[in-house]
Amino acid sequence: MKHSIYTSLPRATMPMMLLLRHAAAVVIMLLCCLPTLAQKFQSGDLFYEPVKAGSGTNVMVVKDDSYESLTSVTVPSSVTYGETTYHVTAIGVSAFQSCQNLKSVDIAEGVTSIYANAFMFCENLETVNLPHGLITIADDAFFHDCALKNITIPPTVEIISSSAFWYCKSLTSVNIPASVTYIGDGAFSVLEGAKEINVEAGNKDYVSVDGVLFNKDMTTLLFYPAGKTSSTYEIPSSVTMLSRYAFYLTKCLTEVTIPATVKTIKCYGFRSCKNLEKITCYAVAPPSTEFYTFTDVPSTCKIYVPSVSVKAYEDADEWKDFSIIGFTPTGIEERSISECEVSVTGGVLTITGVLAGKTVRVFSLGGVLLCQKTSVGGVTTIDTALPEAVIVDAGGKTVKVAVR
Repeated sequence: MKHSIYTSLPRATMPMMLLLRHAAAVVIMLLCCLPTLAQKFQSGDLFYEPVKAGSGTNVMVVKDDSYESLTSVTVPSSVTYGETTYHVTAIGVSAFQSCQNLKSVDIAEGVTSIYANAFMFCENLETVNLPHGLITIADDAFFHDCALKNITIPPTVEIISSSAFWYCKSLTSVNIPASVTYIGDGAFSVLEGAKEINVEAGNKDYVSVDGVLFNKDMTTLLFYPAGKTSSTYEIPSSVTMLSRYAFYLTKCLTEVTIPATVKTIKCYGFRSCKNLEKITCYAVAPPSTEFYTFTDVPSTCKIYVPSVSVKAYEDADEWKDFSIIGFTPTGIEERSISECEVSVTGGVLTITGVLAGKTVRVFSLGGVLLCQKTSVGGVTTIDTALPEAVIVDAGGKTVKVAVR
């Protein structure tokens, strides 16, 4: 006699077991009718998938070939599929990449992340409304030639990753809210139309001076806007490093002054600055460089360095590709920063009339840089211990001063 699970149970128990078995079969059948964690489904014009396994009802917009014909997109805060309502929290990787007909995108509140390459190569994308509550704009999100004329970054955004707005050449300015804590390499590089990158007061990690973006303590120059129209720029003396792509494709610059404090210039630092004619670098030791630092800078560009350092620059990678010219402080060309006066009392130098943001430098008579200070406007004082006589370079003047 064959035995089953039921032959060992009391007869009164068997109907209950059959009922439970039937109920389990019904539950399994219903679950099969619902979208699984890996299932892609459509609602309206857009397709969705779960953000990740175990994310419950959180979904993201995902790529589909049907998007190629869309001219406008509205990303909703929620969608219903079957009997379930899903919350839209992200725009997925490459979701709208290369959608050439797409001109406008409106993203509802609830979306917290725009993933990598989401709108890459959308060359006709003119308008994007980013939602309050957005936290992350990932790598290359709006990479290369989007037609955006302006973008409002919500005051909830914390992360703007590498190359997020790379080569959005129609943008004329960028305003970074106080909430941003991280900006990746190249996030705002090659903005040909941008004349300024501004940072909201209260941001704890970044600051903007004259439209140029720095980290908070101004030791790293992050981005000089490619569309800035000034022909000359003097890097503040607080800076020790130029970030990747710092001056990339800056067209109007013909002359840059690098202070003695700069130790490192990262890759692509001055790449494609095709009108650059002169770089004056006060660093005695050549700042270290990475690959492509000066690629496409004209070979006719002249590099002026302290006379004692000419040989070091001639032997240094990247620098050695240019004509290196030594100078001593008395040979520095006047730059007509402003009219200024230099005086000394009790060993303290007082310089008046130097514009805010410009650098006052003090050299020994032998041409060695002793100290430098960025003017805040009005009166600049230097009370560092100095030898009996020095040369002061400030305000378009280079003068010899007896300290004692």
